[in-house]
Amino acid sequence: MDRTNSTATSRPAYLRLSVTDRCNLRCRYCAPTGASSEQAAPPLSNADLVDIVARIHRARPLGKIRLTGGEPLMRPDLMGLVELLREAVPRATLAVTTNGTSLARLAEPLRAAGVSRLNISLDTLDRARFKRLTGAPLEPVIRGIAASRDSGFKHLKINAVLQRSVNGDELPDLVRFASHQGAEIRFIELMPVGCAASLYEEEHFSAADALDLLRRSSTYVGPLPSSGTAQRHLLMVRGRQVQVGFISPVSHPFCSSCNRLRLDSRGRLTPCLRSTDSYDLTGADAEQVAGLLAGLGRGTRRVATAWPDRRMVAIGG
Repeated sequence: MDRTNSTATSRPAYLRLSVTDRCNLRCRYCAPTGASSEQAAPPLSNADLVDIVARIHRARPLGKIRLTGGEPLMRPDLMGLVELLREAVPRATLAVTTNGTSLARLAEPLRAAGVSRLNISLDTLDRARFKRLTGAPLEPVIRGIAASRDSGFKHLKINAVLQRSVNGDELPDLVRFASHQGAEIRFIELMPVGCAASLYEEEHFSAADALDLLRRSSTYVGPLPSSGTAQRHLLMVRGRQVQVGFISPVSHPFCSSCNRLRLDSRGRLTPCLRSTDSYDLTGADAEQVAGLLAGLGRGTRRVATAWPDRRMVAIGG
């Protein structure tokens, strides 16, 4: 079906740039057998990726660029890519979503290169559960979060995918942990995409259920203005006011206000997680990119009624 998106196209776009398919974790809802090592083709060079981003920016100004993966910190030349993006799109906010395992050594270089926002994935604080979920130890992530805080990141967020058997009984602990780190927790609904589809029926619980659980363990103060796709709420936890965000693409889709574009490491543009289309921009000139984006803005993007079978590590979520 077609969906128009006039609200989204009237403001700067948000580009999610997947810089690598590789990841050093084996999360069961994402890549339980391991992420690709660019098996289909090598990723584009920094210069080629930035050239495509610049063409997108000329056609539709970018307000934010988020580097994702895979695990973006596994790209060897990532700092150089950040610096080139900073030059090409100087007014855009540069952000990174990471599993946090390399942040203990890379938080300061990221900040120096021009990244101003970090989102760190952390689904559980239980060491045994984390190991079962990811195949790796928890401690490097905890050290990475501390390093990010100490490096001066002011906009630090912790992302937790809601899963009944993984964190269904940990939500208050995750809220308190994030608060003590000076971060905002974001709870994200599990989506029935790729290998997560087989887990969905057993593991999914909604953002509304998660908020109800938290209201039973703390004092609910009230709703806050939304931030991007996140609905935010204020809780009082042990005498402290704590902001909690919920991203609910399943129970409350945000298609009508979405301004996201997704570019993978090989130059393919995916307009929507549920889109059946993708577009190779490696050979497209500025006029062709502008025409494509104008068409998407008029509602020509086709959105599947069911969630497509795709590997999230390739397009960065």
